[in-house]
Amino acid sequence: MRLLPIALLGLVAACDGVDGRDTSTAADLAVEADLRKGLCDDPSPAAGSVCPVAVTGNVVDENGAPASSLLITVCADQCYYGKTSADGSFAVSTTRIVPDRYALEIHGRPDHASFYAALPMLDGNHQASFVASLPLVSLPPNGPAMLADGSAQTLTSDDLTLELPANTKVVFSIEDGDADRQRLRVVHTTPSALPFVDAASPPAALYACSPFEVAFDKKVPLRLSNRAALPAGAAVEILSLGGLVNGKPPAGRLTRAALAHVSSDGSRIETDAGEGLVELTWLAIRKL
Repeated sequence: MRLLPIALLGLVAACDGVDGRDTSTAADLAVEADLRKGLCDDPSPAAGSVCPVAVTGNVVDENGAPASSLLITVCADQCYYGKTSADGSFAVSTTRIVPDRYALEIHGRPDHASFYAALPMLDGNHQASFVASLPLVSLPPNGPAMLADGSAQTLTSDDLTLELPANTKVVFSIEDGDADRQRLRVVHTTPSALPFVDAASPPAALYACSPFEVAFDKKVPLRLSNRAALPAGAAVEILSLGGLVNGKPPAGRLTRAALAHVSSDGSRIETDAGEGLVELTWLAIRKL
Protein backbone atom coordinates (compact mmCIF):
# COMPACT_ATOMS: atom_id res chain seq x y z
CA MET A 1 0.00 0.00 0.00
CA ARG A 2 1.25 3.46 -0.87
CA LEU A 3 0.59 6.87 0.58
CA LEU A 4 -0.73 9.21 -2.08
CA PRO A 5 -0.88 13.00 -2.22
CA ILE A 6 -4.44 14.26 -2.39
CA ALA A 7 -3.87 15.57 -5.92
CA LEU A 8 -3.48 11.98 -7.10
CA LEU A 9 -6.73 10.74 -5.57
CA GLY A 10 -8.71 10.98 -8.80
CA LEU A 11 -5.98 9.28 -10.82
CA VAL A 12 -5.86 6.32 -8.45
CA ALA A 13 -9.65 6.03 -8.42
CA ALA A 14 -9.74 6.06 -12.20
CA CYS A 15 -7.52 2.99 -12.36
CA ASP A 16 -9.41 -0.25 -11.93
CA GLY A 17 -6.35 -2.19 -10.83
CA VAL A 18 -4.76 -0.61 -7.76
CA ASP A 19 -1.25 -2.03 -7.73
CA GLY A 20 -0.62 -1.68 -4.00
CA ARG A 21 -1.68 -4.45 -1.65
CA ASP A 22 -5.42 -4.32 -1.12
CA THR A 23 -6.34 -4.25 2.57
CA SER A 24 -9.82 -5.64 2.18
CA THR A 25 -10.05 -7.91 5.21
CA ALA A 26 -9.45 -7.62 8.93
CA ALA A 27 -6.47 -10.00 8.65
CA ASP A 28 -4.89 -7.84 5.94
CA LEU A 29 -5.53 -4.78 8.06
CA ALA A 30 -3.67 -6.26 11.04
CA VAL A 31 -0.65 -7.05 8.86
CA GLU A 32 -0.77 -3.60 7.29
CA ALA A 33 -0.94 -1.94 10.70
CA ASP A 34 2.13 -3.87 11.82
CA LEU A 35 4.01 -2.73 8.73
CA ARG A 36 3.11 0.87 9.46
CA LYS A 37 4.22 0.90 13.09
CA GLY A 38 7.74 1.86 12.10
CA LEU A 39 6.31 4.99 10.52
CA CYS A 40 4.63 6.02 13.77
CA ASP A 41 7.88 7.11 15.41
CA ASP A 42 7.49 10.85 14.90
CA PRO A 43 9.57 13.00 17.27
CA SER A 44 7.18 15.96 16.78
CA PRO A 45 3.70 14.54 16.16
CA ALA A 46 0.92 16.92 15.19
CA ALA A 47 -1.56 17.80 17.93
CA GLY A 48 -4.37 15.25 17.99
CA SER A 49 -2.56 12.82 15.69
CA VAL A 50 -2.89 9.05 16.07
CA CYS A 51 -0.88 6.20 14.54
CA PRO A 52 -1.84 3.81 13.10
CA VAL A 53 -5.58 4.22 12.50
CA ALA A 54 -7.79 1.43 11.16
CA VAL A 55 -10.93 2.41 9.22
CA THR A 56 -13.48 -0.38 8.77
CA GLY A 57 -17.02 -0.85 7.52
CA ASN A 58 -19.08 -2.45 4.81
CA VAL A 59 -20.91 -1.24 1.71
CA VAL A 60 -24.24 -2.51 0.40
CA ASP A 61 -26.33 -1.82 -2.68
CA GLU A 62 -29.96 -0.66 -2.75
CA ASN A 63 -31.17 -4.19 -2.05
CA GLY A 64 -28.88 -4.66 0.92
CA ALA A 65 -26.56 -7.00 -1.00
CA PRO A 66 -22.77 -6.69 -0.51
CA ALA A 67 -21.02 -4.30 -2.91
CA SER A 68 -17.69 -5.82 -3.90
CA SER A 69 -14.58 -4.46 -5.61
CA LEU A 70 -15.30 -0.79 -4.88
CA LEU A 71 -12.37 1.55 -4.41
CA ILE A 72 -12.28 3.01 -0.88
CA THR A 73 -10.05 5.91 0.12
CA VAL A 74 -9.31 7.64 3.41
CA CYS A 75 -8.00 11.10 2.59
CA ALA A 76 -6.99 14.55 3.78
CA ASP A 77 -3.30 15.54 3.61
CA GLN A 78 -2.47 12.03 2.33
CA CYS A 79 -4.57 9.22 0.88
CA TYR A 80 -4.80 5.59 1.94
CA TYR A 81 -6.82 3.08 -0.01
CA GLY A 82 -8.37 -0.36 -0.19
CA LYS A 83 -11.22 -2.18 -1.87
CA THR A 84 -14.38 -3.82 -0.68
CA SER A 85 -14.25 -7.61 -0.45
CA ALA A 86 -16.83 -10.05 -1.77
CA ASP A 87 -18.89 -9.55 1.41
CA GLY A 88 -18.81 -5.76 1.02
CA SER A 89 -16.42 -5.22 3.91
CA PHE A 90 -13.34 -3.01 3.82
CA ALA A 91 -10.43 -2.24 6.11
CA VAL A 92 -7.94 0.57 5.49
CA SER A 93 -4.91 1.25 7.68
CA THR A 94 -3.17 4.64 7.90
CA THR A 95 0.07 5.98 9.26
CA ARG A 96 -0.03 9.00 11.58
CA ILE A 97 -3.07 11.17 10.92
CA VAL A 98 -5.27 13.69 12.69
CA PRO A 99 -8.57 11.76 12.44
CA ASP A 100 -10.80 14.84 12.53
CA ARG A 101 -9.24 16.02 9.25
CA TYR A 102 -9.81 12.76 7.39
CA ALA A 103 -12.83 11.40 5.54
CA LEU A 104 -13.73 8.13 3.91
CA GLU A 105 -14.75 8.21 0.26
CA ILE A 106 -16.85 5.51 -1.37
CA HIS A 107 -16.01 5.61 -5.10
CA GLY A 108 -19.34 4.51 -6.55
CA ARG A 109 -18.99 5.79 -10.10
CA PRO A 110 -20.04 5.25 -12.80
CA ASP A 111 -23.24 3.45 -11.80
CA HIS A 112 -23.61 4.73 -8.24
CA ALA A 113 -23.14 8.06 -6.52
CA SER A 114 -19.81 8.58 -4.78
CA PHE A 115 -19.80 10.21 -1.36
CA TYR A 116 -17.57 11.26 1.55
CA ALA A 117 -18.16 10.53 5.22
CA ALA A 118 -16.33 11.94 8.23
CA LEU A 119 -14.51 9.26 10.21
CA PRO A 120 -16.32 7.88 13.28
CA MET A 121 -14.82 8.39 16.73
CA LEU A 122 -11.86 6.09 17.39
CA ASP A 123 -12.16 3.29 19.90
CA GLY A 124 -9.41 2.28 22.32
CA ASN A 125 -7.64 0.33 19.58
CA HIS A 126 -7.41 3.32 17.23
CA GLN A 127 -10.16 1.86 15.06
CA ALA A 128 -12.77 4.03 13.32
CA SER A 129 -15.66 1.68 12.58
CA PHE A 130 -18.70 2.51 10.49
CA VAL A 131 -21.18 0.39 12.42
CA ALA A 132 -24.12 0.83 10.05
CA SER A 133 -23.76 -0.38 6.47
CA LEU A 134 -22.86 2.35 3.98
CA PRO A 135 -25.52 2.36 1.25
CA LEU A 136 -24.94 2.92 -2.44
CA VAL A 137 -27.42 5.00 -4.41
CA SER A 138 -27.92 4.18 -8.10
CA LEU A 139 -27.62 7.00 -10.60
CA PRO A 140 -29.86 7.30 -13.67
CA PRO A 141 -28.31 5.55 -16.68
CA ASN A 142 -28.25 8.72 -18.76
CA GLY A 143 -28.68 12.47 -18.73
CA PRO A 144 -27.91 15.64 -20.70
CA ALA A 145 -24.28 16.27 -21.61
CA MET A 146 -22.52 18.92 -19.54
CA LEU A 147 -20.22 20.78 -21.90
CA ALA A 148 -16.95 22.48 -21.00
CA ASP A 149 -16.90 24.78 -24.05
CA GLY A 150 -18.15 27.93 -22.31
CA SER A 151 -21.61 27.77 -23.85
CA ALA A 152 -24.71 28.76 -21.89
CA GLN A 153 -26.52 25.58 -20.85
CA THR A 154 -29.83 24.60 -19.28
CA LEU A 155 -29.51 21.05 -17.95
CA THR A 156 -32.25 19.05 -16.24
CA SER A 157 -32.19 15.70 -14.48
CA ASP A 158 -34.83 14.46 -12.03
CA ASP A 159 -35.98 17.49 -9.96
CA LEU A 160 -32.88 19.61 -10.66
CA THR A 161 -32.27 22.18 -13.39
CA LEU A 162 -28.91 23.94 -13.67
CA GLU A 163 -28.56 27.22 -15.57
CA LEU A 164 -24.90 27.54 -16.56
CA PRO A 165 -24.14 31.11 -17.66
CA ALA A 166 -22.15 31.67 -20.84
CA ASN A 167 -18.37 31.55 -20.38
CA THR A 168 -18.59 29.42 -17.26
CA LYS A 169 -15.45 27.35 -16.82
CA VAL A 170 -16.43 23.73 -16.11
CA VAL A 171 -13.75 21.48 -14.56
CA PHE A 172 -14.46 17.77 -14.21
CA SER A 173 -12.81 15.47 -11.73
CA ILE A 174 -10.24 13.20 -13.34
CA GLU A 175 -12.53 10.29 -12.46
CA ASP A 176 -15.09 11.76 -14.88
CA GLY A 177 -12.72 12.17 -17.81
CA ASP A 178 -14.91 10.03 -20.07
CA ALA A 179 -17.61 11.91 -21.98
CA ASP A 180 -20.27 9.41 -20.90
CA ARG A 181 -19.61 10.39 -17.29
CA GLN A 182 -19.88 14.11 -18.07
CA ARG A 183 -23.67 14.01 -18.09
CA LEU A 184 -25.92 15.50 -15.46
CA ARG A 185 -27.44 12.61 -13.55
CA VAL A 186 -29.44 13.37 -10.42
CA VAL A 187 -31.63 11.22 -8.22
CA HIS A 188 -33.77 12.01 -5.19
CA THR A 189 -33.01 9.63 -2.32
CA THR A 190 -33.90 8.91 1.30
CA PRO A 191 -31.58 10.85 3.61
CA SER A 192 -31.78 8.85 6.83
CA ALA A 193 -29.38 6.02 5.95
CA LEU A 194 -26.46 8.13 4.72
CA PRO A 195 -23.58 8.82 7.12
CA PHE A 196 -23.26 12.54 6.36
CA VAL A 197 -26.92 13.22 7.25
CA ASP A 198 -28.03 13.96 10.80
CA ALA A 199 -30.79 11.39 11.30
CA ALA A 200 -32.21 13.47 14.17
CA SER A 201 -32.66 16.47 11.88
CA PRO A 202 -32.84 15.24 8.27
CA PRO A 203 -33.16 17.69 5.37
CA ALA A 204 -36.48 18.17 3.59
CA ALA A 205 -34.99 16.58 0.45
CA LEU A 206 -31.68 15.01 -0.58
CA TYR A 207 -30.19 14.48 -4.04
CA ALA A 208 -27.23 12.46 -5.29
CA CYS A 209 -25.56 14.21 -8.22
CA SER A 210 -23.10 13.38 -10.96
CA PRO A 211 -20.60 14.40 -12.33
CA PHE A 212 -19.26 14.25 -8.77
CA GLU A 213 -17.12 17.22 -7.70
CA VAL A 214 -17.41 19.02 -11.02
CA ALA A 215 -16.43 22.66 -10.38
CA PHE A 216 -17.69 25.94 -11.84
CA ASP A 217 -15.84 29.26 -11.80
CA LYS A 218 -19.15 31.15 -11.66
CA LYS A 219 -22.12 30.64 -9.39
CA VAL A 220 -24.59 28.43 -11.25
CA PRO A 221 -28.27 29.16 -10.48
CA LEU A 222 -30.55 26.19 -10.00
CA ARG A 223 -34.20 25.20 -9.79
CA LEU A 224 -35.67 22.25 -7.95
CA SER A 225 -39.16 20.82 -7.95
CA ASN A 226 -40.72 21.44 -4.55
CA ARG A 227 -40.93 17.73 -3.79
CA ALA A 228 -41.00 18.42 -0.04
CA ALA A 229 -44.10 20.63 -0.41
CA LEU A 230 -42.51 23.54 1.44
CA PRO A 231 -44.81 26.55 1.77
CA ALA A 232 -44.93 29.13 -1.02
CA GLY A 233 -42.43 31.93 -0.47
CA ALA A 234 -40.47 30.03 2.19
CA ALA A 235 -36.78 30.81 2.59
CA VAL A 236 -34.58 27.77 1.94
CA GLU A 237 -30.91 26.93 2.26
CA ILE A 238 -29.28 24.55 -0.18
CA LEU A 239 -26.56 22.45 1.41
CA SER A 240 -23.73 20.72 -0.43
CA LEU A 241 -21.53 17.83 0.65
CA GLY A 242 -17.96 19.05 1.02
CA GLY A 243 -15.30 17.16 -0.92
CA LEU A 244 -11.54 17.26 -1.43
CA VAL A 245 -11.02 17.79 -5.16
CA ASN A 246 -12.10 21.44 -4.94
CA GLY A 247 -11.91 22.01 -1.19
CA LYS A 248 -9.75 21.58 1.87
CA PRO A 249 -10.11 18.97 4.62
CA PRO A 250 -12.19 17.95 6.38
CA ALA A 251 -14.63 16.53 3.83
CA GLY A 252 -17.89 14.70 4.40
CA ARG A 253 -19.96 17.51 5.93
CA LEU A 254 -23.03 19.26 4.57
CA THR A 255 -22.51 23.03 4.46
CA ARG A 256 -24.51 25.92 3.02
CA ALA A 257 -23.94 26.37 -0.71
CA ALA A 258 -26.72 28.81 -1.65
CA LEU A 259 -29.84 30.58 -0.46
CA ALA A 260 -33.14 30.08 -2.23
CA HIS A 261 -36.91 30.59 -1.96
CA VAL A 262 -39.97 28.58 -2.83
CA SER A 263 -41.82 30.16 -5.76
CA SER A 264 -45.05 32.07 -5.16
CA ASP A 265 -47.10 29.21 -6.62
CA GLY A 266 -45.27 26.66 -4.45
CA SER A 267 -44.19 24.52 -7.38
CA ARG A 268 -40.42 24.98 -7.29
CA ILE A 269 -37.38 26.16 -5.35
CA GLU A 270 -35.14 28.76 -7.01
CA THR A 271 -31.82 30.20 -5.91
CA ASP A 272 -31.87 33.87 -4.95
CA ALA A 273 -30.29 36.51 -7.21
CA GLY A 274 -26.49 36.22 -7.05
CA GLU A 275 -26.65 32.77 -5.46
CA GLY A 276 -25.70 29.43 -7.01
CA LEU A 277 -23.44 26.41 -6.93
CA VAL A 278 -19.69 26.35 -7.52
CA GLU A 279 -19.49 22.56 -7.18
CA LEU A 280 -21.80 19.60 -7.62
CA THR A 281 -21.76 16.69 -5.14
CA TRP A 282 -24.83 15.94 -3.03
CA LEU A 283 -27.53 18.55 -2.42
CA ALA A 284 -29.79 18.82 0.61
CA ILE A 285 -32.73 21.19 1.05
CA ARG A 286 -33.58 22.72 4.41
CA LYS A 287 -36.26 25.28 5.25
CA LEU A 288 -34.92 28.30 7.17
